[in-house]
Amino acid sequence: MLVPLATLTAAVQLVDSLAELDDPARFGEVVGPALAGLISGEASDVDRAVLDALRGPLAASLARTRARAQARAALADSPPRLATLSERERQVMTLVALGCTNAAIAHVLQISPRTVAKHLERAYPKLGVTCRAAAAACTAAQPSAPGPKSTPRTSGMPGR
Repeated sequence: MLVPLATLTAAVQLVDSLAELDDPARFGEVVGPALAGLISGEASDVDRAVLDALRGPLAASLARTRARAQARAALADSPPRLATLSERERQVMTLVALGCTNAAIAHVLQISPRTVAKHLERAYPKLGVTCRAAAAACTAAQPSAPGPKSTPRTSGMPGR
């Protein structure tokens, strides 16, 4: 089954347009007309295939949009809480705010990814958030967040 190039281009543009959307209420406003433009008249097998392919990216985009909204709400409703974090938790949260994955954070700080996950697990309640996006937004919005040290801890870390 060949999908017309125009349909693929429109589908990619739809997913790209949702990348920075941060208001869940606008999600339907953006997606509805775009999907209507992808399907003209009665849905064909090609249209159904395109919609099936879009289901995952659209669901992920909606989840990101909701997480951004939760992050904004957490920032608006709470005072700065970075002072309650340990130094290592602040380092981890600073790297999270920069968009690093747990594996990347572990590499930079020379700790295991499981240790990074544990630091995040302990930091979320202290920051009053429940997800990574909200924690990153909370950390990024507070300029007093110290960055990771330029020379990561290496003592006691054989083989790393």
